Amino acid sequence: MTVVNFPDRKNLMLRYIDPITHNQKYKSSGTTNRKEANKAAGKWEAELKEGRYAAPCHLSWAEFRRRYEDEALPALAERTAEPRAVAMNHVEAILSPRKLSDPTAEALSRLQSDMRKLGLKDATIAGQLAHLRSILSWAQCMGMLRAVPTMEKPTRNLGGKMMRGRPVSGEEFDRLPLNVEDERPSDHLRWTRCLRGLWLSGLRFEESLTLSWDGDAAFAVDLSGKHPRFRIYAEGQKSHRNQLLPMTPDFAEWLLQTPQSQRCGPVFALGGYPRAPTVE
Repeated sequence: MTVVNFPDRKNLMLRYIDPITHNQKYKSSGTTNRKEANKAAGKWEAELKEGRYAAPCHLSWAEFRRRYEDEALPALAERTAEPRAVAMNHVEAILSPRKLSDPTAEALSRLQSDMRKLGLKDATIAGQLAHLRSILSWAQCMGMLRAVPTMEKPTRNLGGKMMRGRPVSGEEFDRLPLNVEDERPSDHLRWTRCLRGLWLSGLRFEESLTLSWDGDAAFAVDLSGKHPRFRIYAEGQKSHRNQLLPMTPDFAEWLLQTPQSQRCGPVFALGGYPRAPTVE
């Protein structure tokens, strides 16, 4: 931060180098006294360091997207990176922003309206806005954007909330093995075992297919502690953290019934796996 004097300016000017664009930025000190100007320079420098000063954003949208794709997207899981790229595509297709600051609260409201006209459901729009909020939050953290614009979450629901499904009752679950045997006579034990495991664990079907006995799997059974647990490695979840999570006692007891010799590979051995412990 320096104090400079321009012949065509009444007051002394303050100057600093923008860390994003590397351009020189100027601001009037509001005084002709160099001592007072130096005080103003110190105050402005403190505001910049503490993040209390927000300069107008002139960064182009194209340059911002290039930096985001180079610096932020590679660190995200593919299932997160892809929808964020889609969210930016929607912004470009509908709003045609020239600067990073162009997607204002008003513009984002229009974005929602136009996305709805394209046939996108409110749940999809809400997801796109959530990704866009994360993208712009990154820009704010990097000092590229003064503030993240307000985004109103779509709330249209004329028919009220409707349950997409309901929990299976115990009586209904008890009848499932009979239906499975009728539908899958050649491998009904595998599928019955899978249903029992889902019932006891609370796992989604997709999650159950990735659960493994192998300790180096992304989603595995951990038997190193006093009680069985789920081990999730960073690459297996959005938070990118290694975690050990508890499992229900009934599911833990059910797992431990599996013979030691069969504790390898997928826990729910469907498809071409030849082994399947006897269903209790």
